[in-house]
Amino acid sequence: MERGSFLNLAILCGFAALAAYNSLFQLPAYVVFIRTVGLAGFMLLCVSLMLGPLALIAPRDYGILLAHRRALGIASFALVLAHTIFSFWLQSGLNLALLADANGLIAVAAFLIMLVLTLTSSDWAVKNLPDWKGIQRLAYVAFALSFVHFIIKANGLFAPAGGGVFVNLGEIAMIVLGIATVVLQAYGFYIVRGRKAAAQAAKQNPEQKIEN
Repeated sequence: MERGSFLNLAILCGFAALAAYNSLFQLPAYVVFIRTVGLAGFMLLCVSLMLGPLALIAPRDYGILLAHRRALGIASFALVLAHTIFSFWLQSGLNLALLADANGLIAVAAFLIMLVLTLTSSDWAVKNLPDWKGIQRLAYVAFALSFVHFIIKANGLFAPAGGGVFVNLGEIAMIVLGIATVVLQAYGFYIVRGRKAAAQAAKQNPEQKIEN
């Protein structure tokens, strides 16, 4: 199986697992839907950010997957858009006052940044925007805000389902994925910094490079 196909299959399995797990809770269908698309949107955002450092670590294995990052980002925003609309409409009752608290402002900021990222993900934007890469780096800010929003809204380590209390596996999995994203980004930054330092040293000491 090609790596791109395997990635798509893994994402579909992850989405299905989240939907199936959330359906175990004795909650209204719209709440299950809101939770599922919210967690799935965060999952896709994490995966899109993880591909960069993975390609640095093992370019032969993961370099080909970089072409999927744009599609993953757009799909993530589509899920976040659905999560935002239904949360504001069905759970909040279109109450604008709820957007004024700290978590509401964090959610709005994350949404607006992801909107900008999606609108500037076209081929035209890549070719014509002078600082396209700088704009796309806002994805790290969107991730940080989304992670904070998720932690604040998390339902806790244990959750009731089917008359019993169970470990909240869905949210724990997303927390682990978020932490893994942070670790990989930090390691990717370390690799890039090391390569830049090595390139700078090679420019300053070309004779040493020839001797070696």
